[in-house]
Amino acid sequence: MANLQGFIRLASRAAGSDLQGVAQTSQREKSPHEDLLLSALESLSRKDRLAVSLRYFSEMPVADIAKLLSVPQGTVKSRLYHARKIMRKEIEKMAKQIERAAFVPGDFREIIADQEGEKPWRSLLTGDLDGWSITGDENERQLVQANAPPSNWRVLRDGLIGEPQTGANGSCLTIGDSTWRDYEISMMITPLWGGNAQVFFRMGESLPEMYILDMLMGWQAIGVHKVEAGSDGKPKMTRLSVVNYPLVHEQEYALSIAARGQSLTTYVDGALVNQVTDDFLPTGGLGLNVWQSKTLYRDVRVRHLAVPMLKDG
Repeated sequence: MANLQGFIRLASRAAGSDLQGVAQTSQREKSPHEDLLLSALESLSRKDRLAVSLRYFSEMPVADIAKLLSVPQGTVKSRLYHARKIMRKEIEKMAKQIERAAFVPGDFREIIADQEGEKPWRSLLTGDLDGWSITGDENERQLVQANAPPSNWRVLRDGLIGEPQTGANGSCLTIGDSTWRDYEISMMITPLWGGNAQVFFRMGESLPEMYILDMLMGWQAIGVHKVEAGSDGKPKMTRLSVVNYPLVHEQEYALSIAARGQSLTTYVDGALVNQVTDDFLPTGGLGLNVWQSKTLYRDVRVRHLAVPMLKDG
């Protein structure tokens, strides 16, 4: 049972339900059974949930998960067994109630629409790095070959694991450009070790201009910062918002960032965290950054709220 379909089959036995459609994540319509499975996942401990995400959603081998988490393979197998046992009980309990009560979706991505129709989400990581660039210490961007990731980044079926290179301050994978204006970003993010887990957004063409969503593990806070070139040409960072937030390594968080005009808003696990008004950068792409830390990014998506502008030339 090495994939998500196998896990769904096992988890659904007690409920007597067909949950095969859960694996078809590219479909917009979700069945009640998908909500049921997602809610059952929420009943797991952070360690069990991370093991399930890596094994069945990212399709990592048990040996690789053990190496990533610095635990024996037997511990990983035990966590997976424990997770399946708990989920079977949860699914059985919820399946008996599903027809008697309205079900609250487990997905944090709400559907929105305007006069032009529904605004769809687009997956940015689908097993390769097509369209992504790497940014190094000198802030130069270099296009990444789709099937040849940088040595310090590992591509999963639905995400990435990044860690800094030896002797380097940081490493950032970027996508998008100055044609990106109003948009929302959503992802599952797991700080594995280190002091920060970071997402850059509205990255300027002239680096290092950008906004940073910073999960500050030591401070136990989540901040939004603005980075611009100072009078001496060096990067200058201004903290726009810092909110106390309990953070734990190896905990997966549902992160959303909304950049609409001058409004910059962040949500974690569906709850509002940062709310900022700033007009420094109206456009720019996305960056996944590791700096003296190791971070897992999964299920990264973008939703454009305004049609991307045409680029000059």
